[in-house]
This record gives sequence, C-alpha cells and structure tokens, in this order.
Amino acid sequence: MLNRLEVDQAVFFAILARAWQFLAGPVTLLLIATHFTGVEQGYYYTFWSMIGLQTFFELSFHNVVLNVASHEWEKLALTTDRTITGDASALSRLASLLRVTVVIYGVGAILFLAVVSFAGWVFFGWEEGSHLIHWQAPWVVLVALTALAFWMTPFLTVLEGCNQVKPVYQLHFARAVAGNLIVWVCIPLGASLWTPVIATIIRLACEGYFIAFRYRRFYSALLRKPTGP
Repeated sequence: MLNRLEVDQAVFFAILARAWQFLAGPVTLLLIATHFTGVEQGYYYTFWSMIGLQTFFELSFHNVVLNVASHEWEKLALTTDRTITGDASALSRLASLLRVTVVIYGVGAILFLAVVSFAGWVFFGWEEGSHLIHWQAPWVVLVALTALAFWMTPFLTVLEGCNQVKPVYQLHFARAVAGNLIVWVCIPLGASLWTPVIATIIRLACEGYFIAFRYRRFYSALLRKPTGP
C-alpha cells in the first residue's frame, strides 16, 4: 500500500512538471520574441539544439543504471535519516555501480565538452554576422556547465533506482519552476545569450543541493563503501 502511494505521488509530480512546462513554455517564447533580436533568437535556439547532442553521449545508459540499481535495492532500505541498511553484498555492488557510472559519465562529459564546444565554435564562427554578436563566452560556459550536469546524471539515476522516485520527481518540478521564474526575470534585464547559462546554473544548484545536502548520507555510504562481490 505504501509503495502504491509512493508511485501515485511520483506520477503526480511527473504530471505536474509536464503541466508546468506546457504552461511556462509560451511565456518564455513570448519573452524571447519581445526582448531578443532576430540574430539573438537564432543563436539561442541553435545553442539548445546543439546542447541536445548530449543524448548521443549517453547511449541509453541511463536505463541500464536504473534497472541495476533497482535490482540491488531489493535487499536494501533507507532509514529515516537517509542512511542505507540491508545486505552488505548488495550495498557493495550498488556502491560499485555508482562509482563505475560516475567514471563512465565523466569520460562522456569530457568528450561532450571537447566535441560539442569545438563543433559549435566552428559552426557559429561560419555564420554570417557572427562578428556582430558576442556568442563565444556564453557558448563555452554553457557547454562546460552542461558537461558538469551530464556528469552528475548517475547520482540521480541511482537514487531513482533506489525507490526514491517521488523525491527525484519533486526535484525535477522544483528545478523547472525555479529555472523558469529566474529566467523570466533575467531576460527583460538583458541576459541575452547568457539565458541558457543561467537556466543551467539553476539546474546545477538544485541538483547539487539535493545530492550534497538532502541525500548526503545516502551518497556518503555508497562512496565510502569498499567495493566487493
């Protein structure tokens, strides 16, 4: 019964996040249309399109990590203070999973940073009128921050696989709301092409707080646990 309630609440927050995106999207588009020049709009949307290339570096590894974490969690549990209890072997394997995926995603993040930043630099540099807009710094910073966010992915994936779906979806919803509200303030103030950077910083801040503070004991148990069979 409790598990069913947890799933229902997770679905609720997932729907809530989608609904917010549906409602917030037109507001963001309107602000961009009224405060960005035509050239800025072109760069803005192309920035996000190229950032979307990160999916090619993930190669659906997210689903594999999620399934393995869920399997190991069957013999484990989370206490009220968010520490892990249960079978020592399962805990060791879960710790190994997190460590390995962090390394793999780290390599992917470095490749993403090198390939996408260079590709964008070449592509935008060839654009007619590229000398009329300051796109270089926002682009490099955006790719670097996105690479960092990419590296952090397995932390939330493992947590979601450990039956913490509702808190993760709550995070997604809160992150979306905070990101949109701050972006809506920054666009009229002249954020221009720094807008995607600001949105990514908000994402990193929300996820960083979640990992480093709210679930600090959970991750500490995994990162300190000696790996084994």
